[in-house]
Amino acid sequence: FAAEIEERIDLDAMFRLMIIETFLMSSDGMGRNGRNYNLYHLRDEDHPNRWQLFNYDFDMTLDFDIDTRAPFMGESYLNIFSFYQRDPDDEKYNPLVNRVLAIPEHNATYVRLYQEFLGTVFATNSPKQPTALHADRVQFVLPWVDKDGLWQLSNGMDTDSFRSYGAYTGELLTQRYINVTQQLQAAVREQAQAPAQA
Repeated sequence: FAAEIEERIDLDAMFRLMIIETFLMSSDGMGRNGRNYNLYHLRDEDHPNRWQLFNYDFDMTLDFDIDTRAPFMGESYLNIFSFYQRDPDDEKYNPLVNRVLAIPEHNATYVRLYQEFLGTVFATNSPKQPTALHADRVQFVLPWVDKDGLWQLSNGMDTDSFRSYGAYTGELLTQRYINVTQQLQAAVREQAQAPAQA
């Protein structure tokens, strides 16, 4: 497996998929239940058997209870490493990511790419800064939420509730950034100590 995986899967693309899924705690994606991802055959002359994975459908993300602040799917969803571990009696499961992360070199690459992602996207001057973008979009949509009675009926949420959830989601993105940053710092420390222990 370790010798051939890079010839079969574009690991860089797979790690980027994993980063998005774990950061957003996407409970309906490739890593958790093997759904909502596509495979694309690269037809690369250097790697004729290599495939690229990419994800879609992010409707089941950031699933937190607004009152208890607990993830609906359990505490393991907070951890960017245990996120992919199989739950007991879970028939829908994709073992690929666990097998890749068990290889120290690939685990280190996952951590490095995750750090780059956070450093780029959450930089204060980033045009993609999630918390700022989210706040802007909530304000942009609010006038239509006020006027759209049908939306309020179908979603069971009035304007005040929408505003509360908007503020909560912005706060959640910030807390998720802090939480994941701490996990990555701990992983880097463990990786630095690994050679000394071997």
